Amino acid sequence: TVSISIAGKSNARLWDIFGDGMTEKWLVIAVLAVAAAVFILKGKPFSSGKLKGFSWSLTGLLIGICGIAAFWASEHWGGGRFARGLNFTTPTSELMNTIVTGDSKPLFAAVYALGPFKVTWSIFNVIGVPLGAYISARILKEHMWKVPPAPELITVFFGGLMMGFGGILGGGCTVGQALTGVTTLSFGSIVAAISMILGNWTMVYFKFIKPMND
Repeated sequence: TVSISIAGKSNARLWDIFGDGMTEKWLVIAVLAVAAAVFILKGKPFSSGKLKGFSWSLTGLLIGICGIAAFWASEHWGGGRFARGLNFTTPTSELMNTIVTGDSKPLFAAVYALGPFKVTWSIFNVIGVPLGAYISARILKEHMWKVPPAPELITVFFGGLMMGFGGILGGGCTVGQALTGVTTLSFGSIVAAISMILGNWTMVYFKFIKPMND
């Protein structure tokens, strides 16, 4: 991830502004947790009516639970060396290496043998997301194969290339930086997540909002 130093400490966390002790750490976490709870509850997240599928509040809660479980699972099945959590940029390259060579060739994660393959835990995270999306779409009876129009296909293709380049340059994707890195209060991840949000808002404005206003 993006590394930021504070007082000589590389890859600093938010609480390092106030000190590197456990008291400072948990005070910062408590303040942020209370502020986030007040902000979220102000929007009455549990008052939505009957919906098809999950509400945004339930979805967010489930993603949070999955994120916590992923920290444990990635350390437990990763040889106890590193809790990676949810991420896609590096695991995707590991999946491609496994398909092409049979060896995931991870930069820092532990590998274990699965038949003839040497894999990492996070490879199954990458496989599980599209599989879960497919199962969900089938349950909601919204599954449909389709080919988008040519202009949309070109936009999506080049958008995917830019996302891949940004993920490598920033040391992680929106999931790895915003959903995983930010939860550790990493300054680098916070900066990366804010940059992604601003970039997204900018493109939404020029692609959708400005043409409507014109």
